[in-house]
Amino acid sequence: MRFLRTLLYVFANRFMTPKSSYSSFSSQNFRQQVPQVAVFLETSNELARAILRGIMQYVRMHGPWGLHIAGGGFDEQKLSDLRHWGATGIIARLSNENLAQMIIKAKLPTVLFLPQGVGDSFLSSPTFRCGTFRNDSAAIGNKAAEYFLEQQFEHLAFIGDIHAATWSLLREQAFVQHLRQAGYDTHVFPVDPSIQDWWRERRHVVQWLKTLQKPFAVFAANDNRGRQLLDACLVAGITVPYQAAVLGVDNDELVCESSQPTLSSIAIGSEQAGFRAAEMLDRMFHGGESEHLLYGPTKIVSRESTDLVHVSDVTVIRALEFIRINTGFQIRVSDVAKHVGTTPRWLEILFKRHLGFSVVDEIKRIRLKRVCVLLKESDLSFQEISELCGFENANYLSRIFRLKYGMTMTQFKENPVNSVDPVKIC
Repeated sequence: MRFLRTLLYVFANRFMTPKSSYSSFSSQNFRQQVPQVAVFLETSNELARAILRGIMQYVRMHGPWGLHIAGGGFDEQKLSDLRHWGATGIIARLSNENLAQMIIKAKLPTVLFLPQGVGDSFLSSPTFRCGTFRNDSAAIGNKAAEYFLEQQFEHLAFIGDIHAATWSLLREQAFVQHLRQAGYDTHVFPVDPSIQDWWRERRHVVQWLKTLQKPFAVFAANDNRGRQLLDACLVAGITVPYQAAVLGVDNDELVCESSQPTLSSIAIGSEQAGFRAAEMLDRMFHGGESEHLLYGPTKIVSRESTDLVHVSDVTVIRALEFIRINTGFQIRVSDVAKHVGTTPRWLEILFKRHLGFSVVDEIKRIRLKRVCVLLKESDLSFQEISELCGFENANYLSRIFRLKYGMTMTQFKENPVNSVDPVKIC
């Protein structure tokens, strides 16, 4: 009897274990060696760096993997001797087909990040096991249109990639169509592919900007194009964000934060895509199927370039710009009035008439906005922050901060995610 019970127990555990639980420990899923993955990413580009961060996150969770990262520009990346050092897979971001043809010859499981319109000729290769990720350019264009409509802009424009790349044209098409359905026309800068140099093209952009009715909003195909547009606005004498708003794509913080004013941008799910690309390649190592996926916008990061106050009075615009660029100084209403060539009393009347608040209110708003950024992004003391933002001392700043936002600076600094973000309500 004991023998029979033992036999039934063994049978139940050996043959009635759920397949998913049992197969997860099967030796056929064990690694026989550490995967050696060649990663070809243009690491000078934030989009590619975000993809790499996603790959590394997957490797930390599900590794170990050997990552052989070929950084730099595309012209610097080589595929020599992949099999010699034991490469078992490839993740690459491509903008040309020369590197793609070399990858095909390697005959390894591969996941590619492809700009839309690039690579279609080789994806049908019957001997090439390849998964792909592409930007959803249509979703990006729609996101930009929705953002500007929510901000109640009436005069809207688009400037595309200087090379008139397919992904840029798709963003333009979606942006224009979305706005047309909402009842708005879009002014599109006529890109000339024969002009491949910004310094030659800039004068044409400046002339185009001068034809647009103010205030206007421009969607730039990417952040680099957005920064160029800010430069053209400066040359054209168009004040951003008071006469024009500019929105880019990619949320490349190095580009956006170093622009003047700082550039608002559509963030792309590149890091998540990098994680999923590594996950897909891992499945392919174990006989799984490749996929062809899109990844698109995740959010819009608003910065100064779209912080538009709808106003047409030139004196008020000049005053607002003077206040913005002198945030770190203890400027007074009289200083602003002197700059724009009027009296403090008349300037206050203009502000109340066109904006509904006083000059002092705007000075405090801009200063507190900078305080919020420094609290979130620096380790400066409250006294140092007060000095950098034009306040008399830290005690005075602490009082008005709490009065304005209902929290102390310490509370905001310690937990800015879960508290109300003053930057969004300034």
